[in-house]
Amino acid sequence: MFIYCQSCDWEQDDYWSKTYNPLRSLLDWENVLLTRELDKPFHEGMEDTVRQVLCHELKRAITRIENMQYRTPEEKRTKNPEDICPSCGNKTLEID
Repeated sequence: MFIYCQSCDWEQDDYWSKTYNPLRSLLDWENVLLTRELDKPFHEGMEDTVRQVLCHELKRAITRIENMQYRTPEEKRTKNPEDICPSCGNKTLEID
């Protein structure tokens, strides 16, 4: 479930679980890290190297962790039962 604000551009990642979270997502890249040449293009005809793509995914995971407010639906209900946006303060949070 994806949480976002209808009044501003605030949003966060889907709720996390043992099977879905930034660290689990990074494990999907382990084989690439250990088997591909880091300074070769990620795909034929692509300018970005394997190293650049891996760094991008690491930065993306960091951003997901930095921006996360509510890891689970229970945490959201406990911390913010009134659906107040952590960015703009309006009561316009929605779950998609």
